[in-house]
Formats: sequence, structure tokens, C-alpha cells
Amino acid sequence: GVDHSCKHSTMAFSRAGQEFASPHFDPNEYVGSLCSEEATLADLKKKQGDLRSLIDANSGQLKANVFQHHAIYINASKEIARLETQLTDVEKLLQQQSDVVASLGEVVATGSVPGTNTTSLEGRVLADVEELDNNSPLVQGDIIHQGPALLVQVGIQAVAKAAYLFLLPRSLVVACTDHEAERDNVLQLFAIEPVLDMQVRDLLDTDELTNAFGVTSRARYMFEVDSSPQKSTWVRLLKRAVAKAEDEVDDPAEGTLDFEEELEEWVLTIGEDLDVAIAQRAFEEAVSLLDKATTYLEDKGSRHARALQQVVATKNTALTSALSSELDRPGLRASTIRSTVYLLLRLGQDESARTKYLSNWSSNIAKDIRAHKVEGSTQLFIQKLSHTFFSALRATAVEYPELFDEEACSAYLSWANAELQRFSSVYQRQVLESANNSFLNIAQCTRVILDEFASLKALGLDLSFLFWSLNSERLRELIDKEARSWLSLTAPLLVFAIENDWPTVHFSGRQARKEFLARMQQASIENADLYLEGMSTVLFEACQNFAVDAHEFTTAGCTLLHFTTLPLIVDWLQRLFVVMVRKLGQAYQEEKKASKQSIFITNRNFLLDVVFRNCMTQLETAFKGTIPALRALETSLDQTWSTLANEEDVTDI
Repeated sequence: GVDHSCKHSTMAFSRAGQEFASPHFDPNEYVGSLCSEEATLADLKKKQGDLRSLIDANSGQLKANVFQHHAIYINASKEIARLETQLTDVEKLLQQQSDVVASLGEVVATGSVPGTNTTSLEGRVLADVEELDNNSPLVQGDIIHQGPALLVQVGIQAVAKAAYLFLLPRSLVVACTDHEAERDNVLQLFAIEPVLDMQVRDLLDTDELTNAFGVTSRARYMFEVDSSPQKSTWVRLLKRAVAKAEDEVDDPAEGTLDFEEELEEWVLTIGEDLDVAIAQRAFEEAVSLLDKATTYLEDKGSRHARALQQVVATKNTALTSALSSELDRPGLRASTIRSTVYLLLRLGQDESARTKYLSNWSSNIAKDIRAHKVEGSTQLFIQKLSHTFFSALRATAVEYPELFDEEACSAYLSWANAELQRFSSVYQRQVLESANNSFLNIAQCTRVILDEFASLKALGLDLSFLFWSLNSERLRELIDKEARSWLSLTAPLLVFAIENDWPTVHFSGRQARKEFLARMQQASIENADLYLEGMSTVLFEACQNFAVDAHEFTTAGCTLLHFTTLPLIVDWLQRLFVVMVRKLGQAYQEEKKASKQSIFITNRNFLLDVVFRNCMTQLETAFKGTIPALRALETSLDQTWSTLANEEDVTDI
């Protein structure tokens, strides 16, 4: 009935495990031996199966070890708890013996038994204290010690009041003599302070204070007594009362059941159960168990319950560390990240959860960006890159508010700003700084990115201002460079026109005529055939080229339109249109033939009424409103032409 195959398999795994555990094991040499020329595909597949079987066997052995030692661990924990209880009992007995010795020493030193009074106020009782509720649980029980004292300080205020103190099992009653009362022995209640969690301090003598001690409970007090033995007695008895009050909390009454019997069975092994769940990576089960234990132990006050609370707190830290390590694993899916972060939030680790959540998204974004290579056009590359990057931003923009409170929004914006900086560095390197990209191509790539920002805005997250803050200066430089290039192309055409008396264009054939119409259509000039006269056109070549360049510059400018770039775009349109209008006006002024003058007027109307208004309409449509500077420029250009046509002084233009 013995499974010999299983036995041989286990022995094989043991030999393989010894091979890997050997201090002389070299991974590179091992892989090299697998990839040797003698190794066949069948050999490699067999080796792969052996390694997987070894991994599975190792995992099963680990789980078996955990369960095998689980019961041993629980029994040991119970035995330790029992021994701790016995040690506590021994400690109490030793303390009682110490108190007996101290009391005998006090009797020898003072000649009186603790609890009695040798002053003129001997025999005072709680009934002498006015406004004291004798039914209060705090004043129940016999008086442990009483006597007069000087109340020196309450909180940070000096008072210097004659007081009388009663020490009871659960409280310290502070009463003060009422000098305005008809009877001198009347005591006025000043305060009742519970001794539970009270702090007692033996104060050193100074020039101002001698035989003083301090008490801190709900308020802070400082008392002064007549002699050093009296101070020692008060300090010792107060500390003893505090210790007994704490013991009452741990052991409320005699005959109480054993600690383990007071608590439900499942909570007694909470530490071990959590260890198993964490070892098996059953994190959701571990968090649920922690929540259950925390809620159950919250209102428990026994010593064993408080010890279990400390165990739960320790396991909370261990589970938090395990979840954080889980999030550090590379290549996690978005769903795994989200569920693990949610578990951290359930543990109250908000800061750690936020940090891990955002850092994981940063790693995934960086990996995805590195995976994109520039293949084909730059615009296609930017489309793929932007889709990857903004898909991540959209996902986090939806998930982040669902996971975290509104107070954490600043952390998200800071993270988004850092990610945009990294994205912008790729955009600048591949688009703005590449010599192969034309101005129009740069504008088209930028439009792709701005459209992605618009999709984010639809989700309530507008981050485009961050993009402009990072790139507006560089884009302004490109706009300025393109405008200067436009001007450098326009100037030679104007010189040629002036030197050749502004000749009209005659087409060499129908193909040239079609190309002219295609160019005008490219520049968004409607009804271009109105400027044709047979196989010629009344539009000067300089005006034709200017119209095409103006349209391209304005189209790119609309894409890059922003409050930081608009003034520069308008300024360059003004410069270039003024140059054209001045040259046309001067030529019109010098022309004496009426037929030629009409051609100049036609070109003037073409530039101002068609080309300029097309540019203005494009920009105002992109701007979504009127641009006063363009309206003022339109009026200024009309005035410039009128001044030149009427042969007025143009030196100020």
C-alpha cells in the first residue's frame, strides 16, 4: 500500500533542493548547462516541469509547516499567559509584605498608625464636608488616611489654602476650611479626584517649599504638610491606593472566571490566526479578523484583554508591512493595486495607502511610456503616448476620490504635477526640440495633448494650466521663430514686386490655373475664381503667398492659443499686415494708370476684407469671444490705406 512513486519523487525534489541550497550553486552556470548544445527541446520542457513541481512541493511544505506548528504555538502561548498570571500573584504578595514592613517603620517613626490623626482636627469625618454627595461611588469605603495640608497650587495658579484631605479607596477628597462660616469646624468641598490613573510625585525640598508632594488626576495639585514622615506616609498610601484601583480594574471581583474563560475562544488565538493568514497571503481575511478583534476587545478592560489588544496592534503593524511589500511588487494589475490599497485604508493607514497607490501608478506610467518608440510620424507617436498617459490620469481621477477623503486632493495634485513634468519632458524632447518638426506639425501634436486635457476636464479635473506653465515659454519662442521665418519669406517677394512694377500672374496652362485655385482653397479663400481673368489673375504673387502663410500661421496659432501666447500672435499679425498694406499703398500712390490702380485696390480688398478677416474669425472662434486688439488692428489697417491712398504723410505709420 506504499506509494513508491511519491517517495521517489520526494527524494528527487530533496536532491534538487540540496543542489539549489548549496553554497557553491551558480545560477549562470546552471542556466548555461540547460542551454548547452546537447540539450534538446524535450530535455528543456522536462526540466521546466521538474522545476515547477519543485516549486509546488516547496510551497506545500511551507503551508504544512505552518499548520503543523500552529497548535504547538497556541499551547505555548496559553502556558505563557498562565505563568504570567502566577508571577503577578507572587508580585502582589511581595508588595503586601513590603507594605507591612513600611507600615511598621512608619509606626516606629511617627508613633501613630496610618489612618489616624494626631492634630487638633482629629476625628473629622466625611459628613463634616458640605456639598459632598455621600452616595457617590467615589466616596464609598473606609477612610484609608486623613489629615491637614496646605493647598499650595492648583494647575498653574498659586492658592495657599488650608485644606483637609481624605484618602478613600477610589478617591482623594480635598476640603477647605470655611472661615466665613459660623462654626470653625465646617469644611467646604473643594474637589474629588479619582485615584485611578492618578500620578503621585514626591517633590524635593526648596527654599520656598518643604515636605511637599504633587498629585495629578483630572487637575494638578501641590500640597505641603508639616513634617517629612507625614509627606512619606501620604506619598506611599496614595501610590498604594492607585495600584489597588488599577488591580480592581483588572480583577473586578473575587471569584471571577479565568481570563480565557471571560473571553470568547476565537479571540484567544488571534495572534496565531493572523500569523497564518499573513503567511498564506490571505490579506482580506487577515484584515477582517483584525477588524473583528479590535471591535470585540474595544470595551474589554481585563489584563488579558489588554494584552490581546497589544497583540492586535503588533499584528496590525505586521499586516501593514506585508500589504506595503505587496504593493512594491512590480507589474501589479490595477485591480490588485486598488484592492490592496483598500485593505490598507481599512487598517487606518491612509498616508501609506495614498503613497503606495500613487507610486504604483507612477511606476506603471513610466513603464508604459518607455515602451513607446518613435516609429513613423511624430504626431502618431504623440497620439499613442498621450492616450497611454491620459488613460492613467483618467483612471486615477475617477478612483482617487472614491478611495480617499477630500483632504487628500492636494497630494493627488502634487502627484499629477510631477507626472506631467515627466510627460512634458518627453513632449519637449520629441516635439519641440526636434529639428524635423514643422511649426504646423508641432501645433498638431500639441492639439492632440490639449484634446486629452479636455477629456480630463469633462471628469471635473482641469490640469491644462500645469501643461501651459511648463511649456508656454518654449511655445512662445517657437511662435516668434515661425513669424520671423514668415517675414523673411515675404520680404523677397515684396522686393521682387516693387522692382518689377507689381506684375500680374499669367498661367502657363490649365494645370497652373488649377494649382492657383487649389492654393487659395488651402488658404480658406472662397470664390477664388472671382480673381481670375482668363488665364491670368489680378492677385499679385506676393499677396497669394502672404494669404497662404497667414492662414498656416493663424491655424497653428489657434491650436496654441492661450492667454500667454495670444498677445504674441496678434503682435506678429499686426507687424506683417502693416508691412503688406504699406507696400501696396505706396505702390498705389505712385501708380498713375487708373487700370493698374484698380488692381491695387482689388489686392487691398483681398488682404483686408478676405485674408485678415479670415484670420480674425479663426482666432476669435478659438478664443470663444471677441479679441479687442484684432478689432483695433482692423481699423488701423483701414486708416493706413486711406492715408496712403490720399497721399498724406505716412512717416508716423
